[in-house]
Formats: sequence, C-alpha cells, structure tokens
Amino acid sequence: MRWYDRILVFVFSIVLIVLFTILFLIGVNAISWDTLNLYYQWLMSGYQLALSAVSFLLLILTFRLLWMIAAPKGNKPPAAIYRRNEEGEIAITMETLKALAEKAGRRERGIVNLEARVKPLESERIRLILKVQVKDDTRYQEVSERLQSEVKAYVETISGIMVEDINVLITETPPRSKTSSSSRVQ
Repeated sequence: MRWYDRILVFVFSIVLIVLFTILFLIGVNAISWDTLNLYYQWLMSGYQLALSAVSFLLLILTFRLLWMIAAPKGNKPPAAIYRRNEEGEIAITMETLKALAEKAGRRERGIVNLEARVKPLESERIRLILKVQVKDDTRYQEVSERLQSEVKAYVETISGIMVEDINVLITETPPRSKTSSSSRVQ
C-alpha cells in the first residue's frame, strides 16, 4: 500500500467514525432529529458548495479504495524486488534473498543453526534479521560481527541488492552431549 493510499484510508476511516458516531447518538436518543435538522439547514444555508465538494471528494475516495481492493494485482510475485534494464525486468524474491543469507551464514564457524528473515525497504534495499544458534564456547560479539559482514557481502555480491543492515538475534546454545564430554575425560 502506497503512502497516499494510507492517507486515503485514514481520511475515509475518520469520516466513517464521525458518521457512525452520529448514527449511534441518534439511535440512543442523545441527538434528536430536530437538532440534526437544524445542523442540516445551517449547512445548506451557507456551506452548500463546500458540502458538495467534500461529498464529491469522498465519492472519489470511495471509488479509489474499491479500485485498490478489487484491481488485478498482475502476475508479479508479491514479495520481490524488481529492477528494470534494457532487456526487461528482473525480480528477486524475498525467499531467494533469505536462502542466500542462510547459505552465507551457515558457512561461518561457530554457527549451529541459522534462520533468516528479509524485510524489504524503500529504494531497492533490504534488512536482514538472523536468528542464530551458536556453539556454547563461541564469543558472541565476534561471531555476530563476522556473520554480519560475511552475509552482507555475499547477498550484495550475488543479488546486487543493497543490505541496509543486519540484525542478529542469538537465541540459545545447544547443550553439550554427555557422550562427547565423557569421551574427552577418557
């Protein structure tokens, strides 16, 4: 949804809130029909042109919102970054970028498990969120910084899409198995 569509939805929502509030107040007899008629007469006496203009804008807004909901979305995959060149269009899906980030991250020493999420940003940029399990004897800061650097370089080199930033979440370290610790003692 584009920024102006969000503004249109906001304005339309405010108008509906006001309208439904008035209808509710009429329903519970907090506003009488006579009072409502007085406001109507006041509006029609000096503000008829303004009321017509606002009504026309709201009608256009309604059609725009209906078009936004009902319009065909095209045949492009929903979650991708698109680039045009002389020969045509290139679409790189978020799933592809996720796979690239996970592939690069799993190469890093000390990483046991890694899950990536991709958030598209404006201007053909992305943000990566890496959820990582590391070995228990690993220095978190060093591994995280190496991971960020390697994943960023790999994704940008392969895809050509700029990585704005990479957030690393270290979740847990897998427990040592008893067989491996007992084999060291022997």
